[in-house]
Amino acid sequence: MHRRLILLPILALAATGCETARLLTDRCDEERVEVVADVSVDGAATTRFTGVVTEDNLDPTQFAEVRRSLATGTGPAGRAVVWNATGAAGTLSVHMPAALAEGAAYAVSGAPAGGGWGVVPAPAAQAGVLLRTGALVDRPAAVGTLTVLSRSPVRVRVHAQLPGGALVGDATFTARAASASCS
Repeated sequence: MHRRLILLPILALAATGCETARLLTDRCDEERVEVVADVSVDGAATTRFTGVVTEDNLDPTQFAEVRRSLATGTGPAGRAVVWNATGAAGTLSVHMPAALAEGAAYAVSGAPAGGGWGVVPAPAAQAGVLLRTGALVDRPAAVGTLTVLSRSPVRVRVHAQLPGGALVGDATFTARAASASCS
């Protein structure tokens, strides 16, 4: 009788599979998209900007579109992907076509309407760049180009004229599963 009482909880835990590992280890696998952008602002030395979005930050449909757009450049046509990265010079917000063509150069005109990560309607195949400095001063791009260097991984080069200077640099995106604490 005691043997059955001991085996029942073990069998119940074994039946739950992955959830058991989470319960016993407090580790979860999470999908994430990361960006690393090495950028020069106003001709200064290159500054590293980094950003990450996880599947827990967006609804599942949005995350899937962001991941597809930034992992392979094959996002939905007629839409733009928005991403953010932070560095010593401030926060960089960019929107660019979700469906990218390798070697294509997209016109930079203006700035994203907001920050964060997501996929939004975009009537024209263009990009937008905004640099928000530590003093919360917005520096929207007036003109420039965003050139697709590769689609696997997605790598882009941004050259944008900002009020009082320029922003020039490359951004590389990585999509992967990572193990993180569940709590």
